Amino acid sequence: MSANDEFFRSKKAAAVLKHGILKRYPVVFASKTGQGNPIVFLDGYAGRGEYDGGEPGSPLLLSRCAEFVQGFRDVLAFFVEQDPDSYANLEQVLREKGGPVQRELRQGSLDQYLPELLARAKGSSLFAFLDPFGPALDFDLIRARLLSRPSWPPTEVLLHFSVSTVARMGRAVHVAGQRPSGLSGSEQKAAARLDRFLGGAWWRDYFAKVSDARDDERATDVALRVADRYARNLTEGSDYQAVRMPVRPRPGLAPKYVLTLFTRHGEGAWHFADTLGKAGVEWEEAWVREQLRRGDHLVRQPPFEMLLVGVGRRGAATA
Repeated sequence: MSANDEFFRSKKAAAVLKHGILKRYPVVFASKTGQGNPIVFLDGYAGRGEYDGGEPGSPLLLSRCAEFVQGFRDVLAFFVEQDPDSYANLEQVLREKGGPVQRELRQGSLDQYLPELLARAKGSSLFAFLDPFGPALDFDLIRARLLSRPSWPPTEVLLHFSVSTVARMGRAVHVAGQRPSGLSGSEQKAAARLDRFLGGAWWRDYFAKVSDARDDERATDVALRVADRYARNLTEGSDYQAVRMPVRPRPGLAPKYVLTLFTRHGEGAWHFADTLGKAGVEWEEAWVREQLRRGDHLVRQPPFEMLLVGVGRRGAATA
């Protein structure tokens, strides 16, 4: 069983927060930005339509958002998935449960179908959800092709940055690079994947502080700083701001990923924060259920504390 298959067996608390945003924010985006122009929702790494237990995945949530707004907006939902098995499930679930919405499904890579999507979205507001499994996304695909669209109609991108994957791969590449023999073939491929995802080899200097292959805590801290620099690089010289939310499995644990909304509008950042607050209540309920299901002693925690960090137009980070 692959890690991706394992992910879809059951929805963990960290995914609950992400999906809490996806079932709310696209509706707000369509309502606020679709006056007089169509709307396109893009799920660029769609995965399966639902989890094995029947819980909706991101494609089904976006389809439900499209169904909700289609009474007052002209909306198209566009889904891309590369894995054949996941695509078959996606196609079946959306056909049976996706509602009567206008949608397009494509099997293949986002690189392959982005030109078609951008042509379809010309003159439309575009909300893109990008949730690659690991560092599968090309930096230039976001900066030069999505964030370079005209300022109106608006484009917003919600991006999943896997802190745990970047920490694991970055640490492994750096530690291996200290060997007299250097990087193996597979390690060179891992380094190239990170270069493509992060937009260059600059991240290697960050991981120079991780000297021990077992130092998870330091590697995670470095990966979080890499995520911050990555967001600054994407927004540098543009009108975009990046509003970031580190997501933890439960309080007290290191973040597994960072959700970042790239938006040109202060109102978008405000509504995203409001959505995060509502999704955070569901996240808190989910990790409590996980602890109870495992029989763990339930340690009382303070209410969901939202840590929002915004990267402004000039790259300055503000809390």
